[in-house]
Amino acid sequence: MMKLCLILLILQWTTVSKVVGPAGPVVAVVGEDLILPCSLKPNISAVDMSVEWSLADSDDVVHLYYYGVDNLRQQIPAYKQRTTLFREELKRGNASLKLSSVQISDGQKYRCFVVSDTGNVVFLISLVVGTKPVISAEGHGDGRVSLVCESTGWNPAPEVEWLDSEGKILPAEPTESHRVTEDFSVKRRVTVEEGDTHNNISLTCRVSSHKHTKEEQIHVPRAHHWKNLFCVFLLLPVIVAVIGFLLRKGISYLR
Repeated sequence: MMKLCLILLILQWTTVSKVVGPAGPVVAVVGEDLILPCSLKPNISAVDMSVEWSLADSDDVVHLYYYGVDNLRQQIPAYKQRTTLFREELKRGNASLKLSSVQISDGQKYRCFVVSDTGNVVFLISLVVGTKPVISAEGHGDGRVSLVCESTGWNPAPEVEWLDSEGKILPAEPTESHRVTEDFSVKRRVTVEEGDTHNNISLTCRVSSHKHTKEEQIHVPRAHHWKNLFCVFLLLPVIVAVIGFLLRKGISYLR
């Protein structure tokens, strides 16, 4: 019995030595849900503590858990109904924040601040938010199709690669990178030539940053398909005119 009381007494006076999280930035893509990791060490319960997530540069409150209750009266409007703490995990010292439907503006530095009766600890974490790759066609001719892959909101600038249907990296023009405020916008072009088969060309644009990868695929018709469509557009007015002429002639004949 005395041993049990001693253990309970030790647990009661256990202090939080620090909070820990990832060594590098957390990377996400617009529209995704993500978790900003933050855990107490040692892994003691944070249920009866205060856990505040805020913007490191402005101290604006993103989410406040205050001794058993979520207090969101001072929460930044942009984060309303998008933040959640894991209540059951708080018992194990997990103070991580779930952020839903990530926006470009969420790409900032955050502060995880834990207050207990025995002291305060803090951890800073950066969030990088990029957009999903967007592929567009710039032109085609002589059996060649030129495609552009673009993505914005990254920091640092990500790597952009073009892959064929077998996952092999294709030779492409150098990546264009432009800094917009604190983020980077990237763009890379690739030109594909018509092959010998009659299948469509399947290409993938891959954007990678901090072990986070986002891909977008496109199926491009072979060059002869473009030519066929072009011929159809050229002949369409002629076909319409011939049909109109035959209809008028038929009506005159009936009269």
